[in-house]
Amino acid sequence: MPDMPTVFFMVKSSFQERDCINRNNEEYQCPNESIFEAVIEKGNLRAAIRCCGDEKCKNVAAELARASILKLLKLRSIHYQKRSLS
Repeated sequence: MPDMPTVFFMVKSSFQERDCINRNNEEYQCPNESIFEAVIEKGNLRAAIRCCGDEKCKNVAAELARASILKLLKLRSIHYQKRSLS
């Protein structure tokens, strides 16, 4: 796994939806509005996942942000590998 930067929380961007990311979670259906976003950046890649202020929701948002960055890094690596083979 690449060295992962820390997830930080900031006020939710205006383009993010209003409901918490856990609104439709099977285990925990959060009724709160999102007010934060969990943000992680790696190079020129950025993931931002909306959440409310509940610690459980913030933890889920942080994990989703990490998973999103890892997926983006993997896709970028595959793209560059394909370009170098062309």
